[in-house]
Amino acid sequence: MATYLEDEIRSDFGGDIEVETHIEPLQIDCSDGEGVMVEEFETIKKHLERLLAESDQLRELHKIRVRQTADGLIVIFHCRVEPTLTVSEVHKVVDDLECRIRIDHPGIWCVVAHAEPIE
Repeated sequence: MATYLEDEIRSDFGGDIEVETHIEPLQIDCSDGEGVMVEEFETIKKHLERLLAESDQLRELHKIRVRQTADGLIVIFHCRVEPTLTVSEVHKVVDDLECRIRIDHPGIWCVVAHAEPIE
């Protein structure tokens, strides 16, 4: 359903628009964000790559974005998982990764991971 919605939004606004769907509680006071310096982005990207390499379930890191907000960094990324995993199993693996990167990078306020089945 999320892929369908994203495709429809892109068809309405153009294929170069960036669309992310992720279900979270409504936040009334949202922070504006801006991109980070290349060095900081590369540090976080390399860390994510290392964490995925250590995982038996997560693969194909892509669509990485790091935004600076008043609350701290927001890290967004996509990865692939085996389609045989349950939603619960995927959430556990992704939650563990999110915790690990936030411990190692205290400036990260929020991590949004999109795990999609390997096609």
